Amino acid sequence: MRVVPSVTVTPAASIGGINLNLQDGICGVVLTGAGTGMLGLLTPIMVLSLADAISKGVTQTAEPEAYKTVKEIYSEAPPGSPFYLMLAANTSTLVSLLDITNANGAKKLVDFANGNLRGLVVMRTPAGGYTPATDEFVDSDAHLAMANALAFQKAYFAAHTPLRIALGFRVADATSDTIYDPSSAGNNAVLPVIGDTANGGLVAMGIILGKFAATTAEINIGRNKDGALNINNFYIGAEQITPPSDGSPWFQDINALIGTGYCTVTTYPNGIAGYYISDDPLATNADADNVNNLADGRIQDKAAIIAYKTYIRELKDNVDINADGTMSAISVKYLEGQIFNNINLNMGSQISGNPVVYIDPTQLFNAGPVQIELGVTRKGCLRQIDVLLALS
Repeated sequence: MRVVPSVTVTPAASIGGINLNLQDGICGVVLTGAGTGMLGLLTPIMVLSLADAISKGVTQTAEPEAYKTVKEIYSEAPPGSPFYLMLAANTSTLVSLLDITNANGAKKLVDFANGNLRGLVVMRTPAGGYTPATDEFVDSDAHLAMANALAFQKAYFAAHTPLRIALGFRVADATSDTIYDPSSAGNNAVLPVIGDTANGGLVAMGIILGKFAATTAEINIGRNKDGALNINNFYIGAEQITPPSDGSPWFQDINALIGTGYCTVTTYPNGIAGYYISDDPLATNADADNVNNLADGRIQDKAAIIAYKTYIRELKDNVDINADGTMSAISVKYLEGQIFNNINLNMGSQISGNPVVYIDPTQLFNAGPVQIELGVTRKGCLRQIDVLLALS
């Protein structure tokens, strides 16, 4: 949808908005599991708390990876926050799980959620003896899955179920100098995540899910004002990102990973305690893509949902037509006013200023679909602050 900043609309006061009761933070997660306990493989469930997950078979004994993920989710999100979960076999690849034609991949979970998901997490722990296709710092399966992830997101966007995908980049060979650069991927569907709360090279997606559930669409999931994460350590591969007390090696290139475009965890010097999510970059170039971080993507997705829910009500309704085949001015202003008010009512506090809505009054009514242009201005995000200090 093209932004038309020079056109503004002041709809009639008699046109009211519709509260759509949209929830910004509902996510789903597909991860590997055993499937030998109460919860079988490829069986989607909805979870509302750690206790609820345990009652459905996500126990520390039967499904340790899923249990850890759920526990981390609710260390950041309040109990009662809904999310969806599905286990896949450890022989599954990220490429196959994100194949939109795979009925037993992530598609199964998204369809089970019936349009409620705003975020999707896909991660894996491979089977023993697994060897990546290429020897790199991160498992090459992750970046090989990027094209499928983009196609997956585009397909659901077209089906009026917009969502963003957080993809787990497992550390495969920490000694390799070949590090995939997600910022070069041109993929604004994917949040590339690296690092874990435990030693071992996996990905702590639970804290990403928890922060997603706990924040509204316009807020960076790493916002420092919300306080430090409820974790005690963070690792890239086998090395923690802060100096260990025993003097053992530690990962000193966390800023390089952040600069390359990974979402991970960081710390701040000079007595700022705790761990914080570094940022929310999507796997694209910020200079070339207007939707280059998760908050922007979530805002775009929310506006798309509101537009769909607004105009689905108008289908097959009557409108007045002028003698030349164009819509009457009253009908044009009515349709503009509907989306204007619904955007303001359902996300007005999440954008800067009013939405911009425009219907070209010269388009012929019987020449095809009525084209409506909608533009919203995102909130800015203070990613860097430079202080110029001088004594006077």
